[in-house]
Amino acid sequence: MTVTRIDPMSFAKVSALLYAVGGLVAGLLASVFSAAAGLMMDASQSKGFLALGAGSIIVFPLLYGLVGFVMSWALAGLFNFIAKHVGGIKIEVS
Repeated sequence: MTVTRIDPMSFAKVSALLYAVGGLVAGLLASVFSAAAGLMMDASQSKGFLALGAGSIIVFPLLYGLVGFVMSWALAGLFNFIAKHVGGIKIEVS
C-alpha cells in the first residue's frame, strides 16, 4: 500500500487536537512551576507568577493547537506536492 495523498484539512484538525492536548500538559506544568515560584516570594511579587500560571492553562493549549493546525495543514500540502513527484510512502500492513 502506498500513501500518495493526505487530506490537509483532516490532518490539520487531528493534529491541532493532539497539539492542544500537549499544550494543556505544558500549561499545567507551567502553572505548577509558576505557583511554586510564587510561593517562594513575598505577596507583592507572587501575583504575577500566579496569573502566569492560571493563564498558561488557557493560552498554551490555544496557541499549541493553532500552530499545530497551521503547520500540519502546510506540511500535508507539501507532502502532497512531493508525493506527486516521488511516488509517496510505501506502508506494509499485515
